[in-house]
Amino acid sequence: GKWVWLEARRLCMERVAVVGAGVVGLSTALLLSERLGPSVSVTVIADRFSPFTNSDASGASLIPFNLGKEGEQEAQQRRWFVETFQHLQDLNCSRDARPAGISLVGGAVAFKEETPLPWWKDIVFGFRQVPWNSQEARALAIPPSYKSIWFFSTYMLTCKQYLPWLMARFKEKGGRVEKRRVGKLAELLKVYDAVINCSGLGARDLAGDSTVFPVRGATVVVQAPWVKQFFMDMSDLRYIFPRSDGVVLGGTKEESWSEEPDDKESSAIIQRCSELVPSLADAPVLFQRVGLRPVRPSVRMEVDRELGGVVHCYGHGGQGVVLHWGCAKDMVNLVHEHFAAALPAKL
Repeated sequence: GKWVWLEARRLCMERVAVVGAGVVGLSTALLLSERLGPSVSVTVIADRFSPFTNSDASGASLIPFNLGKEGEQEAQQRRWFVETFQHLQDLNCSRDARPAGISLVGGAVAFKEETPLPWWKDIVFGFRQVPWNSQEARALAIPPSYKSIWFFSTYMLTCKQYLPWLMARFKEKGGRVEKRRVGKLAELLKVYDAVINCSGLGARDLAGDSTVFPVRGATVVVQAPWVKQFFMDMSDLRYIFPRSDGVVLGGTKEESWSEEPDDKESSAIIQRCSELVPSLADAPVLFQRVGLRPVRPSVRMEVDRELGGVVHCYGHGGQGVVLHWGCAKDMVNLVHEHFAAALPAKL
């Protein structure tokens, strides 16, 4: 509202920079533009934009595995997921669903060991646990080696559509874009009143944070329009995700900085996924992608203790898409609270 704009002006917060153009950075920039209004200029600065970000390489399914353990942001990350799911539900019910690259897809997640029901079972749609010999499990030819099988529907995102959609909304709000590599966050404070660090792996250098490290994930996207349901084998890290740009097959998980696709690795991914859905063996390959997940013990969301004008938001690992909207909403509140706290008691 207007009072936010007035506070921004009183704080001389006229220029804000968001470093990073992945799904978290663009969501944060968009919501900042909406919240702070036209009196504040928001600029996204990054050396990579879609389709070359790590977000573009993600499987991008709204299935919240590997969130923070109890006592490590667990409640916060659960709330971020719920808010992100609600945002995508609203988007899926709007005219923007197609250009934003969102779809609602049904499918199954399976484990080869008995697994407790997940906390998110009442958030996704139509969750039910079924035995391997059930009609649903037989429809996907799930073998008896799987002890826990969950069917439900959730959202899939095609990030090479979703990120440009976010960018277009951001520019509509007057947002600016600068393509360059940032050397030091402190340098930006000479030009900007606030700097929002959503740089993912870049935080290793920009924030001097050695706890952030890359976990490489390779995927293969094939043309298989007959595959309509997702399948995720949690015991063997393989998944099949139908999206608007093809069917994503994955995956891999190794600590590495290599972003180059590997043909042998891609062939192994196709073979492993074809064991689940045999018709995938002959599906034409559209493209291969490698992304580096910015893994950290927990998401860092806080004001920098030394650089008071810098607010950090990075370390989402492979859960950036799963958490992005809720995370961005909290970032906007944190930025506002931090700068509002600097107001004199009486003007």
